[in-house]
Amino acid sequence: MRASIASESKWDRLHGEGAKRRQERGDSGRRRAGARLCPHSHVNLVVHDTVKWEQSAAYHLDTHPAVRAFVKNHGLNFTIPYLHNGQPQDYVPDFVARLNLPGEEYLIAELKGADWDGLTGVKQQAAERWCAAINATGEFGHWRYRLAMKVGELVAELDSVVAAAG
Repeated sequence: MRASIASESKWDRLHGEGAKRRQERGDSGRRRAGARLCPHSHVNLVVHDTVKWEQSAAYHLDTHPAVRAFVKNHGLNFTIPYLHNGQPQDYVPDFVARLNLPGEEYLIAELKGADWDGLTGVKQQAAERWCAAINATGEFGHWRYRLAMKVGELVAELDSVVAAAG
């Protein structure tokens, strides 16, 4: 299940010395919109960085019958490595969900309102390659990736999981 766990030196190299301590303290400089109680998340609360977008996604992940459990990938260091212009990068997807299906089934979900950084396609390809590689081992369950440009697309993906299982 582990894609890449950032080491201290790599973390400091990418984010600057002291960034990990700032993250652990929660003073990354980004305005936090708050947190929401989520019974189906093992950490009980979901930190959201937007005013409405991530709360809506967390609500659907928390209440949809296709989801057994989920977590907002905030501070967990679950990353998917990729190259951009020959430089190694780490992609941090928004959510990881364990699906309510027989066996071990997982969904990596990313919500984007737009291609803000111009790398959405590159990150999507990296995530799909990662899922194919982890699935090929046969050791860590079955993983799938979903890029949703609207929350409704994530809900549609979850609905299709229920329909396929039904």
